[in-house]
Amino acid sequence: MIRRPPRSTQSRSSAASDVYKRQTLTCFYEPMSILYAAILTFTMALSLTVYACFTRTDLTSIGSTLCWVSLGVSLGAMILMAIVRSHFVLIICAWIFLIIAALYVIVDTQLIMGGKYKELSLDDYIIGAMMLFIDFVHIFVQLLIIIGRRN
Repeated sequence: MIRRPPRSTQSRSSAASDVYKRQTLTCFYEPMSILYAAILTFTMALSLTVYACFTRTDLTSIGSTLCWVSLGVSLGAMILMAIVRSHFVLIICAWIFLIIAALYVIVDTQLIMGGKYKELSLDDYIIGAMMLFIDFVHIFVQLLIIIGRRN
């Protein structure tokens, strides 16, 4: 039987690798582009969260459908990018992924808030916060691809 210490390093190594990937990505863009993408990410996160809190539309039921749509779009984008190597195609794919990430923010916020078709239990709020963090990072990366100017 293998016993792990109470504070396993798997989450820390994953977070460290994620930070390294983001640093590597942002070093290719100009600092003002990174600042603009960060401001737009904050604005989108705030507006999408407010919408998710105050809307009567329940979007938690489309979570699994959204997962399949994002998988299909990802596969289609990979095939399209392999066939057509164009900056225009990259921008179109980034816009599509940005819309999907925005829908994920709304769904995840409603899952955390509860009272809808699906909801997270009281013990799952850390997982919900991680889901939102991943959504916000995804929005930042897509905005950086769309508006960023490379060095």
